[in-house]
Amino acid sequence: AVDYNGAWSVVGRAGGEPIPLRIGVAAGDLFPVLGVSPVVGRVLDAGDDRVGAAPVAVISEGLWRRRFGADPAVVGKVLPIWTTSHTIVGVIPGDFALPAGAEAWVTLAAIRPEAVTEAAYGTLDFVGRLRPGATPADAKAELDRLLLETSSDAWAADSRLVSVVQPLRDVLLGEVRPALLVLWAAAILVFLVVVLNLGGLLAVRSLERRQEFALRRALGATRTDLVRQLAVESGMFVALGALLGLGVAWAALRLVPAIAPGDLPRMGEIGLRPGVVVVGLGLGLIGTIIASGLPALATGESRPSSHRSSGVPRAGIAVIAQVSLAIVTVATALLLVRTLAQLQRLDPGFDAANLAIVQVATLSPSIETSEQVVTQTRSYLDRVLALPGVSNATAVLNPPFAGTGGFDMGFVAEGQTLSQAAGNPYLNYEPVTPGYFATFRTPIVRGRPLSDADRAGALPVVVLSRGLADRMWPGQDPIGKRIRWADSASAEAWRTVVGVAGDMRYRELREPRPSVYVPLDQQEYPPPFLIVRSGLRLETLLPTLRQVARAVDPDLAVVNASSMSALLARPLAQPRFNAGVLLGFAAVAVLLAAVGLYGLVSFLVTQRTREIGIRLAVGAEPRQILAFFLRRGLVPLAIGCLVGTAIVLAGAELLSSLLFGVTARDPVAIVGAVLGFTLVAIVAILVPARRAAASDPSAALRLE
Repeated sequence: AVDYNGAWSVVGRAGGEPIPLRIGVAAGDLFPVLGVSPVVGRVLDAGDDRVGAAPVAVISEGLWRRRFGADPAVVGKVLPIWTTSHTIVGVIPGDFALPAGAEAWVTLAAIRPEAVTEAAYGTLDFVGRLRPGATPADAKAELDRLLLETSSDAWAADSRLVSVVQPLRDVLLGEVRPALLVLWAAAILVFLVVVLNLGGLLAVRSLERRQEFALRRALGATRTDLVRQLAVESGMFVALGALLGLGVAWAALRLVPAIAPGDLPRMGEIGLRPGVVVVGLGLGLIGTIIASGLPALATGESRPSSHRSSGVPRAGIAVIAQVSLAIVTVATALLLVRTLAQLQRLDPGFDAANLAIVQVATLSPSIETSEQVVTQTRSYLDRVLALPGVSNATAVLNPPFAGTGGFDMGFVAEGQTLSQAAGNPYLNYEPVTPGYFATFRTPIVRGRPLSDADRAGALPVVVLSRGLADRMWPGQDPIGKRIRWADSASAEAWRTVVGVAGDMRYRELREPRPSVYVPLDQQEYPPPFLIVRSGLRLETLLPTLRQVARAVDPDLAVVNASSMSALLARPLAQPRFNAGVLLGFAAVAVLLAAVGLYGLVSFLVTQRTREIGIRLAVGAEPRQILAFFLRRGLVPLAIGCLVGTAIVLAGAELLSSLLFGVTARDPVAIVGAVLGFTLVAIVAILVPARRAAASDPSAALRLE
């Protein structure tokens, strides 16, 4: 098992300096079950996961190299986490990522002993192997029966508990998997456009060489001989193109770490490894064979007496296919661009300008209880508030956009039965200090904010988010209503609603979560973060914040700090990456399809040179010649746009998990793709058409 909150943000000490750490809290048998072998030392085992056992830890290969210089003697060294010293017993390979982002792993017994000794209600994710022949559905059925058979008051209070069984691969890739699949599909589409483009151009070129091929056939050459000749010729171009492509890929991959989102799995393994190069060259070879086959079809019918070929319509079919694939790629890219624009326009429910988040931690051996940490945090907060340039500050338990790493609470409203309460949403649980709403500049729409009077021993109170209050008591005044947590049934557990705040997207950007705000002094969790509003730049303010922390306690350290604007950009990193890469693919697809149209019309112009001369000689206007070739180019363009639009409409739902604020069949994206590509394509058609319209009739008639 692993803790369901994912990697915990904690503070350790290495080389005498406090360092922020992301730790995975796991059962002792996690690594043996997964078959993970250590780089150095050993992994955690079941013997380490006993209450009272010596605290131990294993660290990631990345942390081992960064902080310990890849020293093999790291085993046996002490890694303090908070105020507890954990002995390092091993180093885990760098590609291990459960939970994602973890740099060190400790046992449940050391960090959360109640998860070992009591019913761990809704707080663990289990990892297991299926028996031979078993399916995830079989495992789910067994776990659902287990939920019904297990006796627990906490479990009985929530009838919504069901088991969810997922392949570990899907858990590790998470939200990145759909994006990677879409980008992979886009790369395949561009590859097909390249093949069709090359094949169409070679087919046109082969028609220009029909007399040569007819002569070769007359001298005894077979179709196989002609195909071999074309394959060798096109293969040389493809080989040069492959070398150029590898060079461009190498350069592009230098940019990936800079533009890729931080949660992209196995970032360190992205590169031009031998397997990637072999696959790329293999695809190039396949493309060569397919592309050479199109002109082979055109040349196969060439005879000494043949002056016409079906190659022109076949080249037109290749252009139609290119256009349709380009429309699919461009429309998909525009859908992701529209999604990014919608996300960027979201109102988070707070003013992110001039906000900074600071992670503080104490490693003082004299701090042993949560109450002592809260007292120390309040002392630090009061001194920060007194700093010049600081207008507001508040202590918080969870960092922004923590997702499932934040605290969730089930609740019961006064007057509800347990079965009615089962329909209540889980609440984003935020213990805060009185200055919270003023710091975020989030309005109190009803009642009052939390105040200094809301201390331990006073009336237990809460402030609710507006969406939650409207859902629970529609058309009523929520002030004075009472709620309690789902697992607390005592009379003292009721909390009175004293205020309603505006909805915030603090936990997740895409959706405001129903939230409950609790006075810091009326709960048990010490807050490790401070939110500070200041007109000073963070780089200017940070040294003062560190100095104030040392003045409160020499072992109180500021271990991490970031502007809220930077944190607000993190949820946008994946959509921005998706849109950017797909726009690059779309640009290549549009360029290639336009080149295909240009090549087709250019060939038609060349093929009809004498006809153009005759038409012009007998009085045809240049605009008539221009209109003639424009029509010939617009036919495959129109058909391709229709086919591409149909493909987008049929398969748009595959993109739904990546979209926000737009539908999978968004007309703006689809129409924009068609119109944008049409403009580019018309330019590609007009260039050779204008050349034909401006040609000299006498020169055209003298040709051939």
